[in-house]
Parts: sequence; structure tokens; C-alpha cells
Amino acid sequence: MVSEIGEAAIGYARRGLAIIALEPRKKKPSFAHGLKDATTCLPDIKEWWEAYPDDNVAIATGRVSGNVGVIDIDYDDDTGKDGYDFLRAWEKAHGELPETWTVKTARGGQHLYYRFEGSVPPNTANEEIGIDFRGEGGYVMAPPSVHPNGRSVEWDMHPDDYDLAWADDRVMEFLKSI
Repeated sequence: MVSEIGEAAIGYARRGLAIIALEPRKKKPSFAHGLKDATTCLPDIKEWWEAYPDDNVAIATGRVSGNVGVIDIDYDDDTGKDGYDFLRAWEKAHGELPETWTVKTARGGQHLYYRFEGSVPPNTANEEIGIDFRGEGGYVMAPPSVHPNGRSVEWDMHPDDYDLAWADDRVMEFLKSI
């Protein structure tokens, strides 16, 4: 029998999203090769989560998942990080980003998923504004994984209910600003 997280991993793979297993309640890959082990192979995924039902799941970003990238808006009361401030100011000046699959992170931030034409931009991190991008060669913890703080990652705008938006010109401009 496959755990809830394993079922989610299977669902992501069926959508063409390559997944990797993460250690239970951690963001660290369970496999020695990390992202090189990203897969959409349903029998392998099922077998893994039958053996390790408590492992978290991550979605690999970039070409391996059909050119998917994720804008990571950080929010953390403990450190004072608030990427929403930058996002709100940017959207006020340039217009809103397209509605898409959205995840609520365990610290109160968000992951905004987009599909890119051609290549996916590389990973970036901007701690000053609290916004990162997970692109080619990256990954994000996916629902219903449990964060090290004990809270779960949850869908805010679930793939069953919303379309995965294309990264339009506005998304590309936003990425240039971070």
C-alpha cells in the first residue's frame, strides 16, 4: 500500500512532472544522486513509497518536468522575510502575474508554477527581497510533504482545479527583476 505522499508522487508523475524522494520531514533528497534520480516511472515511484512511506516528495523543475519552473515567495515570521512585499509592489507597477497552480509553503510563503516555452531559466535566489526561482536543475518540496517545522505543504490552487499557466511576458519580466 502506498502512503498519501506516495499517491501524490504518482499523481505528479502522471502529469509528466519528474519527482524525487526527500528524507522524511526534510528537504534533502533520499537518493545519493539527488536530481539525477528524478523520475516519472510509476512502478519505481510506487515501489519506493511502499518501502519508505514517510518520505517527502519534491517536483524537479526544468526540462525533466516538461519545462516547469517555480517562483518561490518566501515568508517567515521568525526571520522577517516577506517576499510578498516585493511581489505586491511589482504587481502594482506592472500588473498581476497569471493565475496558475499555487502551493502554500509550510512557512506561509507560496510557490507559483509556470510552464516555459523553450528552455527554463536557471535557479536564482534573492534573500534580500525574499523571492527565489527554481528552474533548470532545481526542485521544490511538493504537497503533502511535511516540512522540518512539522507543518505540511498544501495546494492553494490545485492542478485538478486550475490550469498550469504559461510563463508569459509578465512572468519573464518579473524573473528579470529578482
